[in-house]
Amino acid sequence: MLCDDELRVFDRNDDDPEDPRFILRVVQDEAPVPVTALKFKGEKACFSFDDCGSRWIFHAVQPEQQARWIAIISGKLPTSPTKSLSKDLHTLRLSLPSPSPMMPEFKSAFPAARHHGYVLIQNSENKEWLQQYLVLVSARHVNVYNSQTDAPSSVEGQFDIDVVAVHAMLDDGSRLPTEGDEACCFPIRVSGQVPFQLCARDKNERDGWMKAILGERYGKPFVSVKDTFPSAESSRPPSSSSASPASAASASSIPFFLLPFVSHFGHIDYWGWLSRKKRFKFGWSREFFVLVGPELHYYLSTSMSPSVPKGTAYICTNSGKPFPVVKSSKRPHCFSIQNPGKTHYMSADTHKEMELWLASLKENQSKVMNKAASPSPKTPGPPH
Repeated sequence: MLCDDELRVFDRNDDDPEDPRFILRVVQDEAPVPVTALKFKGEKACFSFDDCGSRWIFHAVQPEQQARWIAIISGKLPTSPTKSLSKDLHTLRLSLPSPSPMMPEFKSAFPAARHHGYVLIQNSENKEWLQQYLVLVSARHVNVYNSQTDAPSSVEGQFDIDVVAVHAMLDDGSRLPTEGDEACCFPIRVSGQVPFQLCARDKNERDGWMKAILGERYGKPFVSVKDTFPSAESSRPPSSSSASPASAASASSIPFFLLPFVSHFGHIDYWGWLSRKKRFKFGWSREFFVLVGPELHYYLSTSMSPSVPKGTAYICTNSGKPFPVVKSSKRPHCFSIQNPGKTHYMSADTHKEMELWLASLKENQSKVMNKAASPSPKTPGPPH
């Protein structure tokens, strides 16, 4: 089973999709892994690729399946050359409806909508472009429709944009193409998934979408993911009785899928998706991580209950003594947390993400150590 940037291998077709025997990365350093067709032990329909220094060989039942697997894993179309794809994109882009005012029904349903319009969305599997009408109903949430004449409730799909990841990919905008049809395209990333492409009618429309998505970040260089995270105080949800306008604004800037975690823990120091090495099975599992003080909780998805993580790694003891947090060679962009009796191995998508995680973990270690070292305030005793 191919899921985003992972190839999941199972013993049987009725196994639990979340519990594969192996998990192999088919996207490394934001590029597809090279896949090779080969003949192995007399079998012709075989292919192979490397994952973290290990070579994996697969045998397809039929030769045409071999070609399709190679094409999908390597991110290439089996038959369509680049020229025809570019021509198709050019024709489709120019056929997009011109920008027009939002329909009254959508205005009424989404009074805070930041942007809307027709775009082309690229299918991540077969690379085909599909015309859709999108409404950016908030800073991150997008509703997908077939047409602007649909009812606002007739949603074809929804997704939440990882604005920080988009800003990191684009930086100050200098990474966007400037010529050809590609100058009308822009990348979008949804939490936990590989990026996909959108294409607007023209460059001005593309810039309009970028401004609406990035907001005040548009045109500014990307510095650090941590700059966009709420602090321990500002991320606490305001109470109905004592909320100030400033604290309410801070809470509203938190992605909605994080609100249950912030509500449960009181604050979040860092969060994101990592691949974690399974302890008793070969392979890696893509999971959502939340750092709160000395604890790093991990979940199968953002929809899991914050109170029931799949597991927890600890960066400090109760007394404030730090556990080793070091880089690892088990996988690219990998690091480990060494707890008594168990070592947790985690792998980020890029070197920069790994460095940001390490910096956040060590920053929290310092905070916990300083807190443990500082003398506790003395409680006044009874008067003598």
